[in-house]
Amino acid sequence: MTLPEHADVAVIGAGPAGCAAALALRRRGHSVALIDREPENTVRFCGEFLSGESLAVLSSLGVGAQIDELGGVTIRRLALHGARGGRLGMELLGGGRGLGRSALDSTLFRCVRERGAATASATTVESLTGSPADGFEIDMRERGSDQSSRLRCRAVVGAWGRHSPLDAVLERPFLARKSNWIGVKVQYDDATLSDLVSLYLFRGGHCGFVSVENGGGTLAVLALRHALQEAGGRPLALVESIVRQNGALAERIGQARPRPGKLRAISRIPFLGKGPLAADVFLAGDSAGLTAPFLGLGATNALFGGAAAAEAVADWLEGGQSFEQAARSYASWWRGRLGRIQRWSWAASRLLCEPLIGEPAVRTLGVFPALGRSIYRRSRASLTAIA
Repeated sequence: MTLPEHADVAVIGAGPAGCAAALALRRRGHSVALIDREPENTVRFCGEFLSGESLAVLSSLGVGAQIDELGGVTIRRLALHGARGGRLGMELLGGGRGLGRSALDSTLFRCVRERGAATASATTVESLTGSPADGFEIDMRERGSDQSSRLRCRAVVGAWGRHSPLDAVLERPFLARKSNWIGVKVQYDDATLSDLVSLYLFRGGHCGFVSVENGGGTLAVLALRHALQEAGGRPLALVESIVRQNGALAERIGQARPRPGKLRAISRIPFLGKGPLAADVFLAGDSAGLTAPFLGLGATNALFGGAAAAEAVADWLEGGQSFEQAARSYASWWRGRLGRIQRWSWAASRLLCEPLIGEPAVRTLGVFPALGRSIYRRSRASLTAIA
């Protein structure tokens, strides 16, 4: 652990949201401590698709060249397949890239360190106390260590992801809500290279497949719990059931082989009721709320949110706004843009999970592709470029 005793801002969580926040804060000259509880190169749950909007944000943060060096697979087209043969295809506005999350995260983490931020991985935040008026104190413990350390800072950006013990520390209301959503991620070797990101419906959910670097492919599944139970309760059995249900998915996977030990499953995915602030902590990425994956905007919203939270915090630190004004400004921006996308995405996901609704919808969109293109554009209408 290489953290100082003091920093202007502590950023907790080193995924895209946390790294975007750290990069934006360093760009404005503030000292940053970036803390992540996972070791570097951890495989996280993610569909591993970067939209054109994501690439634009990364470029605005000054790391576009580093991301380009990773390669990845250029994605130009989108296809949505029903389980009964319906199909909608279109060109992607701004394109996109299939890129493994491990490569993305490790590169962003390195860029943050190179820009002068203090960083610590495999480090758990055990307590978070304080206020903007008096400053915050964060107690941490490095994995494998018997001793804790303390960091004092003026502001905190929370980007720790879907669930964290810190949510309970901050007494966040969403913890009391039950969720029946589960996710499964499978990484494949020897996948057929394609510039197409494909989405597939099945009973009780939908999934996406994208080609990534080094001949790989990633399947990310979002499903209601009953779909897992009907498949026997095992994540791999659910994937096998989905492949049997959707012939287009079986064709896309082809002879690709699942990577041993690379299947990941998560449960109790909280889809609504989070929000961009908690106990004077600015929240971004999945900490603020998840975006349903079929839009391909998970990483995009994380990057936008992290950068916007950083700009609001920097405005306060530099005296441009009071803390209350900065918090209100960020909350209003988040709810009007990212929150709107999240609400819409989860409502649409729930409808697509119902065969009597999802299947006819795909067939209708296939007959009237202009309608599908319009829905796609509207899903991104509230995103604006970061200056």
